[in-house]
Amino acid sequence: MANQDRVQINRRVFVVAASAALFCRARPARSGELRTVLATTNVVARLARALVPDGVVQLLPTGFDPERFTPRPGDLAVMQSGDLLLRAGAGFDDWATLLARRVQRADLATASVDLSRGIALLEVKGRAVEASDGHAHGSANPHWWLDPVNAKTAVASIAAALLAADPAREAVLSARLDAFNASLNAGLARWSAALAPYANQPVLAYHNSFPYLARRFRLDIAATVELREGVSPGPARLAEIADIARSKHVRLLLVEQADPGQLTPALTRAAALTPVALPSNGEAPGETYVAMMDALVARLADAFAKVGA
Repeated sequence: MANQDRVQINRRVFVVAASAALFCRARPARSGELRTVLATTNVVARLARALVPDGVVQLLPTGFDPERFTPRPGDLAVMQSGDLLLRAGAGFDDWATLLARRVQRADLATASVDLSRGIALLEVKGRAVEASDGHAHGSANPHWWLDPVNAKTAVASIAAALLAADPAREAVLSARLDAFNASLNAGLARWSAALAPYANQPVLAYHNSFPYLARRFRLDIAATVELREGVSPGPARLAEIADIARSKHVRLLLVEQADPGQLTPALTRAAALTPVALPSNGEAPGETYVAMMDALVARLADAFAKVGA
């Protein structure tokens, strides 16, 4: 395809996307040049920096569990100064909109961009967002970014919001969006090749954080240790999981690097499992989404190789 044709297609895509964003009221709270783009999590910030290399402020400190985070007093001033709020959505970071309203930025809360919109979410069901203990996943599993294809949709949503705020930046945004998609496509080929030898290998997951990763790279999650998100399993559940691990010859236990689970050591001893701490919330070197996925896939592939899967 000629470069001129591609530019014309990108412009048409931008117009449609921007119109949809405006219709859904997912537009920046302040028109004109965006000085401060607020990103709730490390992953959201990585996606935003694909289009806005400077001016992205990450609200949640890296290494904190996003689903257990309580905003700090210093976050109030940061939220007050924001021009656009980006959220992972699906109940994962609802604290951000509550914080915006607390600092009398209802406009920012209303116009925040929910990056889960337009993504085919897994485990969609009627569940309350709030949990009496532990933490809830809302109405669907919110860890959509662990399928790299979903990252394309999310960055397109960010581009639409940025374009709606500043149409003069269309050419720059289009070029950066092209560059991100090209980098992601190359990464997807690389990650698929690295994990292809382990397709259909059974694994265990401590938290219910990895179904998108498993679907994209054809992993078989034999069981999830937690029956409820954020609630540690009792002795009976641990015994059940150990039996599953032995009967299905499971060797790896996937855990989040930020929150590996309190009972992981006991479980790994009981079932002869090797825990693999994955940087699923961005706890990896570099500032890009592709760098995060490079680190995650390399760690997972290395773990499979070491246990002889």
